[in-house]
Order: sequence, then C-alpha cells, then structure tokens
Amino acid sequence: VEFLHLEYSVHQKLYEAFHIKQIPVIAVADGVVMGAGAGLWMASSVRLATENTLFAMPETGIGLLPDAGAMHFLRKSCPPSVGLYLAMTGSRLGPDDALYAGLATHLVQATSGSLGSALVSDLAKSPPGDYSRVLESFGATTSPVSPPPLEAKRGAIDEVFLLEKDGARTSVGSVVSALEALRARPELEPWATELLAKLVGVDQGPACCPTSVAAALLCLQLAETHAKAEAGAATSDAKAAEAARSIELIANAKLAGRADFAEGVACAVGAKKGQRAAWDLSSYGSSSDGSSSEPLDGLSALLEIESEIETAAKVGKLTLDQTRGFLLES
Repeated sequence: VEFLHLEYSVHQKLYEAFHIKQIPVIAVADGVVMGAGAGLWMASSVRLATENTLFAMPETGIGLLPDAGAMHFLRKSCPPSVGLYLAMTGSRLGPDDALYAGLATHLVQATSGSLGSALVSDLAKSPPGDYSRVLESFGATTSPVSPPPLEAKRGAIDEVFLLEKDGARTSVGSVVSALEALRARPELEPWATELLAKLVGVDQGPACCPTSVAAALLCLQLAETHAKAEAGAATSDAKAAEAARSIELIANAKLAGRADFAEGVACAVGAKKGQRAAWDLSSYGSSSDGSSSEPLDGLSALLEIESEIETAAKVGKLTLDQTRGFLLES
C-alpha cells in the first residue's frame, strides 16, 4: 500500500502540473512503456512516441489490474472501447497505434539515440512554455507514419468492448460471447481466437487471470461513474484522475493478496518463467452452448473490491491520502 501510494502520488502531481497549474510536462517513450513507466508517460501533457515505442498495460497477465492511472487515461484518452480492450487483454501497441488510440500526442524519430538529451537541451534554451517550435524542429508529427493496425480492428473492438450496453454494465460474459460470435467471420477469426485464448483459454488455460480481467472491467466502470460525478467542477479532470488512482489502489491491494498474483509473477519473471499460469478457475462456469468456459462476474473478490471502494467513497472523497489511510486501517 505504501509503495503504490507513493508511486500514484508522483503520477498525480505530474498530472496536476498541467491540468491545474498549466505547466507543460513533456515525456519521451523511446522503448517499452508499461506499468509505472506508462503511468509517468500518460501523466504528462505532451507524450512523444518513437519508432521504438511498445505500449501495453499487461497487469491482468500477473493477477493485478492496470494501474498507475490507467483507470483514468484508458477511459479518457482512448475511445472507450479501445481503453477497455487494452485493460482486459493487455494487448500491445506500436507507435502508430499509440497515436491512433490517443495515448501518444506526437510521433518523432529517435534514430540518433540521443533524442531525450537533445530535447532537454533545446527546451532549456526556449522561453517557458514555448515547446511547439522545438518539437517541430525535431520533426514531431501528430499524424501516423503508417496505417495503424488498430484502426483496421476498430469496428470489431467497438462491437465487443463496451463499458455499458443498453444502459447496463457490460459483463465479462458478454465480452466473451461477442468474441465467440466474431469467430464465425473468417477475417476476424484469428484475432477473436487470440483474445479468447487470453480471456478464457482455447487449447489451454487463459493467459490472463480471470479475476483480474473482471476487476479491470469493474474498476473502469467505477472510474467512469466517479468521473461523471465530478463533471462540471473547475478541477473535475484532476479529481477524476485521483479517484481512478484510488480505485486502483484499493483493487490492487486486494488482488495482491491472492495466490493468483504470486502465480502470475512466478510465470512471468520467476521460477516458472515461460509457463502458463495455473489461475484459480473456481469462478468459471460453462457457457450456454457448453463449448467453452467463461468467467462469472459475481466473484467474492470483486464484491469485496466494489464494497471497499464504496466504503472509501462514503467516508470521504476518493483521494490518495484518504485511501491510503482507509487501507492501512482496514
């Protein structure tokens, strides 16, 4: 709790630097951008991607849910369906996709290998806040260099990954059912099968933790609810971002205590590296046609997460300091 609180507080201060104090923050993603690094990048107001950028929030693959502000930036910066798609599946994006999805603000070439230091040097010589001409001098563009692969899948993503449908919360089961339906379309069958392998497993167990997948959906929905509640206030966006980080803090504090987290880390970087994680599948049930299994949404862990978030919201607004105190007391 203490570590996550410190990490999220740094992200929040960066976010407020621009959204409240109007101080631009420029960040370059010249390589792998995941987890805490993605949080720092997305808390910045100007986000440069290079030809080396690889973005993902893969936490459902280790038994957690995307954090570091992801419950806010995946909802706010991305089209809603794309944000949920990234949160549940941990899918990876290259630079053109990152720009298309609203994660990057600019693309720039980094072939020299010294982009960061050169940018800092030129920005230091420029008038405060006048960074546009510096970015132009480095060839920064707001248009994709190549057609974004994500754009070709956008229609299918919009069909499957919805936070709400017909006025009701989307369930993991409805996402799985929609993907099963897409397998009937030859042009989408490989993509739908790949995602089903992550979410429920096809030839073996799921690549992503079922509880984490459902928690990611739940927490994005809760973050959306709290953002709507803050709408209209002068600092509504910054408050919505902090509420989202508080939701993440509560959820991941709960998920980190589960055996799935230890199993996920062991298979990702530990003693079982390279093996498929043996998740707790007690929450699984047969689908309507009996051909596969799908995660149920009424998991006790999810009910506990939602209850704690609601309790924290009742005792005070969802701020990081209040959430930290609430978790340490509970």
